[in-house]
Formats: sequence, C-alpha cells, structure tokens
Amino acid sequence: MWVPFINEKLAVIGATGTGQLPVTCELWCGLCQVMRKEPPQVATCFLKTVINSWYTTHRMGEVPRLCCIFGCPDKEDNLKHYLCCTPMWALAVSACGLPLSFLSSDPLEKLCIFNKSAPGLKLLSVVFRGYHALKLNQRCLIDTCIANNDFEDILLLFVRICSELWRFH
Repeated sequence: MWVPFINEKLAVIGATGTGQLPVTCELWCGLCQVMRKEPPQVATCFLKTVINSWYTTHRMGEVPRLCCIFGCPDKEDNLKHYLCCTPMWALAVSACGLPLSFLSSDPLEKLCIFNKSAPGLKLLSVVFRGYHALKLNQRCLIDTCIANNDFEDILLLFVRICSELWRFH
C-alpha cells in the first residue's frame, strides 16, 4: 500500500528521473528496517519529506509566498527546491561534521531511499527540523533577510540549529 503512494509523491516533489527504478516493496522494507533502528523523529522527518509535508509558503498557499529562505536567487520556498538547495545542504553537512559526499545533487540520494544510509537519514531529519525551526519561529528574521537581500543571519542561525540538532541524535 505504501509503495505506490511513495512513488507518486516522489514524482510530485521532483525526486525522480535519475535513472533509478521506482521504489519496490523490497526496497521499502529494507529502508524501514534501517529507520526502525533510529530515533522516531528520523522516520517521521523522512516520511514528512517524502509525502511533501514541509510547511513551505507554496505548499500552504501563504501570501506572500517566499523565495528560498537561504538566499537562492529566483528559487521558491518549496520542497522541490530545498531537495537541491546547495546553501542549505552545505551548511547542514558542515554543521553536522559529515563528509562532503553527503552533498549529492540527486534528491533521491538526499532522501536515502536507495542507499539506506543511517547518517543520511539523520541529516535529512536535521535539515527538516532546522528548516522548520527557521520558518515557524523566525519569520520576522526571514522577512528582513529577504527584504535586504542579505541572508547571513539566517545562514548562521541555521548552522547553529543544525549543529545542536545533530548533537542530540
């Protein structure tokens, strides 16, 4: 039941078209085994990401709709972009002390669907929770950074949030 739903959602968020086969029952079961060994929030963040459940202004239909809160020019505040957002991922990888190999440009690799990486799933959890900590608790700061086209304060805060979240994994 989950597998067709997951494949449908991956297409919606743009995490397909990389030459990988769709998610199979065997692949899904293997991924679930890896997630069971992690803290519950890791699986929750993974599932919320796969089903496009980030609280972005585009998904929620908020007005005004934001651009990328990490300063990517001409990019929208939506999950499809954030799966490829170089500043967000580079800052999170650095804050978590992970190797640069985690900076893949392939959204499916960031979602750890095929590689079933426990550290990758934890990183996704940190990114999910870090984004939401900013978006839901720092809207005035985000608006100021966008208005001034200066994202340094958001980027520094995101690094601090990610570092703290990683320590608790």
